[in-house]
Amino acid sequence: MNSDDWDSWNCFDGLKETLTGCEWYQFYDCLETVGEMLREIEPAYKADNDVSELLGGPSSYEQFGFAHYCSAVNQLFAKHNIGWRLNAKGELETALPKDLAARIADAEARLIDEFQPARIHYNKARAYILGTAKDPENSIKESISAVESVCRVLYPKASTLGKALAHMKNEGVFPSKLLTVLERFYEYSNDEPGIRHGGRYTPSVQVLDAEFALHICTAFIRYVIETKKVTPDKLV
Repeated sequence: MNSDDWDSWNCFDGLKETLTGCEWYQFYDCLETVGEMLREIEPAYKADNDVSELLGGPSSYEQFGFAHYCSAVNQLFAKHNIGWRLNAKGELETALPKDLAARIADAEARLIDEFQPARIHYNKARAYILGTAKDPENSIKESISAVESVCRVLYPKASTLGKALAHMKNEGVFPSKLLTVLERFYEYSNDEPGIRHGGRYTPSVQVLDAEFALHICTAFIRYVIETKKVTPDKLV
């Protein structure tokens, strides 16, 4: 496909030929690139009255926007049972059941303001295990770091997650046995080679281990933030 064709409304045939003849990974790269470009240029197009009028007004423009593109791509994936989805950032990630995907997105939405450092860890954990380049060890590390960051905001006197969990047990707001589960998971992340510390042995962490870790940490982040909201008088 010639570069001159990109500025033409008649480029469909050339684009179709390019996509049907490319390698499979190039097709997925193209999907991400188009999504990235749409997200970048969309604000400018929305603010340009001439473009808006050309496309039929704001309501008609939506069919050319990123949200519509993302929805169409994901519908295509679902139709053909492809295990990927395009997320809100225009990046491919592992497709998840609808309810679980909603909970993961909800946990991210809660990580704002003072929880912004935790949000950075959480997004890395998600990208490492749901993205196209899987890295289960780093995903688990970032998942537990996100939890640790949240807990240290809520319990500023605690310098580690272990100490924060001890504060939480003494506080009496959270069931002790639930906190023990997270303590054991924290111990696992510290002891398993290649997660939080280097080791002499090859890491044995699997993708399913990291997915499990992300789900645990997602649930805990949502749980602890919401629980503390209704018990502000018991902050430690």
